[in-house]
Amino acid sequence: MERNILIGRVFTGLCLLILILPLVNLPPWFSPPEWGKSIVFRVLFSLVLVFFFFLMLGQDRSRIIQNIKQKIAGAKPGLLLLGGLFLMFFLASVFSLDPNFSFWGNPVRGGGSITFLSLIAASFFAFVFFSKKHWKYAWYVVLTTASLVALAAIFQWRGWFASFLIPRTTRPMSTLGNDIQLGIYLIVSLFPVLVFFLKEKLGIKKTLYLLAFLLFMFVILLTGSRGAYLGITLGFSYFILFYPVRKLLHSLGLKLLFLLIMLVPAFSIYYVNTYSTFPQFVQKNTTLYSIAGRLQLKQFILQEPRFSTWKVGWEAMKAKPIFGYGPENFEIGFDTHYDPQLPNIQYLPQSSNSWWDRAHNVLVDTGVQAGIPALFFYLAFLGALFWRLQKMKMGENALLAHGLQAALIAYLGALFFGFDNFSTMLAFFFLASYILHVTSKEGQTPGVQEMQPQTPGVPVAKTLPSRVKIPAVIAASFLLLAFNWFYGLKPFLVNANVQTAKAAVERGLCNPAYSQMEKALGKGSTFIDAYVKTTYFDALRNCQSTASETLEIAKKSRVLLKEAAEAWPYHTRTWIFLGQVTTIIGSRDELTPQGKAEVIQEAQEYFERAKELSPKHQEIYLAWAKLLMVAEDYEGMLKKSQGCVDIYPATGECWFLKGLAYEFMENNVEFRVNEKIARSLGYNPDKDFAALSNLVEAYVKIQDLGQLAKTYEKIVILRPEPQFYASLAFTYRELREFAKARAMALKVLKLDPATQAEVEEFLRSLP
Repeated sequence: MERNILIGRVFTGLCLLILILPLVNLPPWFSPPEWGKSIVFRVLFSLVLVFFFFLMLGQDRSRIIQNIKQKIAGAKPGLLLLGGLFLMFFLASVFSLDPNFSFWGNPVRGGGSITFLSLIAASFFAFVFFSKKHWKYAWYVVLTTASLVALAAIFQWRGWFASFLIPRTTRPMSTLGNDIQLGIYLIVSLFPVLVFFLKEKLGIKKTLYLLAFLLFMFVILLTGSRGAYLGITLGFSYFILFYPVRKLLHSLGLKLLFLLIMLVPAFSIYYVNTYSTFPQFVQKNTTLYSIAGRLQLKQFILQEPRFSTWKVGWEAMKAKPIFGYGPENFEIGFDTHYDPQLPNIQYLPQSSNSWWDRAHNVLVDTGVQAGIPALFFYLAFLGALFWRLQKMKMGENALLAHGLQAALIAYLGALFFGFDNFSTMLAFFFLASYILHVTSKEGQTPGVQEMQPQTPGVPVAKTLPSRVKIPAVIAASFLLLAFNWFYGLKPFLVNANVQTAKAAVERGLCNPAYSQMEKALGKGSTFIDAYVKTTYFDALRNCQSTASETLEIAKKSRVLLKEAAEAWPYHTRTWIFLGQVTTIIGSRDELTPQGKAEVIQEAQEYFERAKELSPKHQEIYLAWAKLLMVAEDYEGMLKKSQGCVDIYPATGECWFLKGLAYEFMENNVEFRVNEKIARSLGYNPDKDFAALSNLVEAYVKIQDLGQLAKTYEKIVILRPEPQFYASLAFTYRELREFAKARAMALKVLKLDPATQAEVEEFLRSLP
């Protein structure tokens, strides 16, 4: 019995320890932050399951089962809906287009249905085993953690502890790594702490609750998250307008107070959207200026890409309504139905505006990823929680129920323009479990350590023989160790190397970055292999400094991306990048004609695969046209660039490539027509090094030395490097502009004194 009590205490302690995870952030292991937290959560929850298994091996298992049944009976409708949500996400993962990615996700978002399903299971365990005393301590842990997270945001905002917290003068992210998620996370605790303050009698606890409430409100304001602003507006509107008071005068007074309070944000929004300039005190204050910018509704409505993303998501939802594309696979559905004709999601160079892996709307995200049935269970579960709270609005529980309802409304409102991560899901499922507890008929049922006496007539469980218990304990321990190594510690350590490499690349330390990436690959296969290899590719292309490195990097990148594409066969951008690096190999390698043709054909297949996944992404057609330029198939290049124009005619780069195809075919008139259209659409090839490089190839092919010189003149403005000045000098010599050739040669010598012998020889060749 004492052993079971000890196990029960450890079990409860692990559950409480999980609630501290939002505060944890220690790079490079917890980078991105939610990735590390989800890994640690899975390890801790696996320990919870093992300790539960140990409890079930003891004599108390009959009483444990008895109490579980009593708890379930008191909240059966809500638990059935929660179970339905669990089942639908599990089935959506099994029938996913990419099951591995659905179950495990990748470090970028730190998601995966394994984490999501484990959070649902953890909320069930908390509901079943937490007693009233446990819930009290759990709330202390949650509110303390949230307060520390909020304080970290303030320190970050003020630039304090800069060696430990990355300073952010606007929109701090704290330990969550994202300002939107920080706002959502704090919203979940905002209304409960307000209720605790109102219910608490005078004393230190009441003061602490008030301070926590004010702290949460202030940090939510700092985040600048429109979703969070919408959430607290909806939450407070419900909380005050429907506050449970019986006297009409009190009710009218609260409504009047609400209207007076709402005058402040209403006037602020009116002013920001009416006047073109802000007051001086706002302009001089970085924080106020940032918040004011977030309140500009006209700009938000006209320029916000989320609305178009939701339309694409709706089309994806209709295409796969039952199980969706699989958890974490929103981008597959988005890419398939992407339409650049929709506003604000068009292709822009050096921008990810046309690529979305989240809808930034919980309803669209859930429907696309897990299907309409999963969306139904999600909304039904929220509705059941709200309705159960509504039924307990009587006596001393009325205020608590009302505050928890406001928290649900605020949370859902915030997610209308956002999405969950591990910390916000942990906060939500904790809140949901607590609501099930307080609305349960057996809400006072003791937990693991305070179980009721055995019900008469229920037999006491017999002690299991050692021949059963010992193998069971060994098997459970082995499974625990294996799971936590292969799906916890090993990928955790691999990702630490990856994040160290990324940090090194940002500081320009490329060789140390490559070393860290090789260490990551050398640790063996994990479920994040594709992420490691695509990140390695990013490091390679960001570190490329000279033209001589291009071919070597392309060859290394092709190997990495081919392996990544095998693991992530539905990720469009991987196939595009693979086609691009293969194009580089075809253009620069010393290949035989047959070898070059084979490389070109290989790249064609990669672009064909990308087109199958996303028929209307213009990046595919642009890269494909450049491949055909390398292949000297200028008719094909013209067709692909025309296809790019047909998809969305307002993309200037498509017109430029179309004109370039004509230039290769020595049709300068059509080139000028298309170039003029490209410039009128805002595309300036004079500022695009790749475009100028392509023009160089065209003018070399058609032997137009005059235009070649003009192009090199533009290149040296963008990149004043010796090799380009040298090319310009040779071109001037061929044009017999010897003075200019001499000046360019001297420029080469100034930039690179090691070329003195070559420059002197060149100068001697001039008249």
